[in-house]
Amino acid sequence: MAAVVRDSTQAYNASATNLSCTTPTGAASGDILVACMNSDDPTGTFSGDGGGWTELRNSTYQGVAGAAMFYRQLSGAPAASYAFTNSSAANGFHLTLTAINPNGDTFSAATVSTFASIASGADSSNTALTGVADPTVAIFMSACDDNNTVATPPSGMTLEEFVDGGGSELAVYSQVNVGTGSITKTASWTTAGGEKAAVLAIFAFTAVAGPVIDSQPTAQTVVLNNDARTSATFECSAVDDITAAAWDLETSVGGGVYSEITDGGIYDIPVSTNPPLTTLVITPVNTDLSGRRVRARLTDAGGETTSNAVALTVYNGVILSATSAVTNASGVATITYTTDLPVTTNGAFNKFTATSGSAVSRTSGRPT
Repeated sequence: MAAVVRDSTQAYNASATNLSCTTPTGAASGDILVACMNSDDPTGTFSGDGGGWTELRNSTYQGVAGAAMFYRQLSGAPAASYAFTNSSAANGFHLTLTAINPNGDTFSAATVSTFASIASGADSSNTALTGVADPTVAIFMSACDDNNTVATPPSGMTLEEFVDGGGSELAVYSQVNVGTGSITKTASWTTAGGEKAAVLAIFAFTAVAGPVIDSQPTAQTVVLNNDARTSATFECSAVDDITAAAWDLETSVGGGVYSEITDGGIYDIPVSTNPPLTTLVITPVNTDLSGRRVRARLTDAGGETTSNAVALTVYNGVILSATSAVTNASGVATITYTTDLPVTTNGAFNKFTATSGSAVSRTSGRPT
């Protein structure tokens, strides 16, 4: 697995000190939210409203404009929008938000590899930025205080947002699965006019070996007699598609030693029509398996992940040994039975009392 960019959004105001931008579609807890901004006013500095943002870059360039980049890792559900402030009355305030989904990997660090600016009329070829990547997402922002739009994305990168207004522009690009080693990204403008700036940031993630399980199996109960619960279904699923799955059964109750289950007989491992999901169905014929635990093992290109181990409980249920055809004036029949069930989960009977086993008197429904 590897981190991916979910979506990006943009906002613009010709003259404002505060600007709000809608949260990108699909952004969720754990995502990295990257904010890029530009203003024609060099006297102000940018800051995120409400805190929680980490500044990567906040600079003026060529004495005529300002550019900044911030990020935060979302904790809990994201807000509907996020706002930033420029300490001066911004002349052309541009703002973009980009959501990066770790996709099961662990976010480790964010760094600005390089910052560059060039004067009006200078050749744009000197905007090459170099950074060191590690299984990462790279974010490249380019800003200009003139309508000199970026003609082509830096090599290997995808345009996320382009904001053009107020005589200036801001473009944001991304690249996922950058890999390791040195990377160089170059902005290319259509003309040489206007002051320009560019920032390259690296968002590093640590790959998690094996699938990330998002739905663990749960304990199941089977009742062999006089009950509809004659089989147990265990399910386990991962965030992304898996390449293989297997189920294990504990060899003895509480022993912690497992052996792999083979499909067939009382064990059914159906072929999944939903690749991240695997299912095990057990139909016991006696109580020998009661108390033993089962677990799933899911595999993808990154390795193998083992689920939680959960117990299978098997009851014989209610076994009738004798019934009386005679009822008293209250319409109560005498039933003799044995059961290993907790009385709160006994089978349903109508108007009975028990002469052995659990003494239960009930006019209808399940004994309690």
